[in-house]
Amino acid sequence: MKKLYGNIGKKLKTIAVVATVILSVACVICGIVLLANSDGYYWFYAVPMIFVGPIIIWLSSLVLYAFGEIVDKLVQIEENTRRNGNQLGVILLQSGNSVIIKEVNPGSIAEKSGLCENDKLLEINGTEITNIDIARYTVIHRTKPGQTVPFVIERDGVKMTLNVTF
Repeated sequence: MKKLYGNIGKKLKTIAVVATVILSVACVICGIVLLANSDGYYWFYAVPMIFVGPIIIWLSSLVLYAFGEIVDKLVQIEENTRRNGNQLGVILLQSGNSVIIKEVNPGSIAEKSGLCENDKLLEINGTEITNIDIARYTVIHRTKPGQTVPFVIERDGVKMTLNVTF
């Protein structure tokens, strides 16, 4: 995703800031010029242009800036997912308040660490796992390559801890 979008979020935020400054100054200058060259006749156009125009421009640019922030966050989430999320190599299944390993990819970290199909995830690195989102968040955002993380699982009714190295 980084290759596809590059620094587009940063670029959007820069455009928003630059556009706000340039357009606000232009709006004020146009209003002043209109006021000065019309003998005060067009004051009802000039005054809103001077005072309201920059506010509208600022609000519009704020939306563009926020969109740039969202794009940056999405790129960051995608990078984290790509870096960490696929490393474990499992497909998870939600079953009530439990998360079950439905499938373990051959040669994956999960297989090398001893995780098996039908293992019930109880805890990852001290975080109780009650749904798939918590499991994904804990693996994707709270682990780094080379880090060893304790997985508490239940296999055939027996609770055990496996150390998984990412």
